[in-house]
Amino acid sequence: MFLDRGYLLLNFWYYIQKDKIIIVDNKSFNIIYNEIYQASTKKVSIGYIIMKAKILYPDLHLISLQEIPIKQNEVNSIIKDIKENIKLIGYTVNIYMNDISTGSTQGAIVVFE
Repeated sequence: MFLDRGYLLLNFWYYIQKDKIIIVDNKSFNIIYNEIYQASTKKVSIGYIIMKAKILYPDLHLISLQEIPIKQNEVNSIIKDIKENIKLIGYTVNIYMNDISTGSTQGAIVVFE
């Protein structure tokens, strides 16, 4: 069940990256994705990006992540980064890792409590 829903979410996220329909503040999902992507290429932490997304969109309940490394120490570092940044704005999260990797990466779902 987790894999089915995770797959659907990741597939949905892929299409969001390509979507041009304006949804909020004269921005499409594609524009929002590109803003987040550009910020991440400037070495902004994943946790910081998720924190900013939650601030901008307070009704956000979950985020699906792609390209999470499979090495446990790297995974632990990312989880710590996400939880610390989200805690700064008064929220907590549960992070569910996909138990099947694709090559050197895996997916994850971040759920706000």
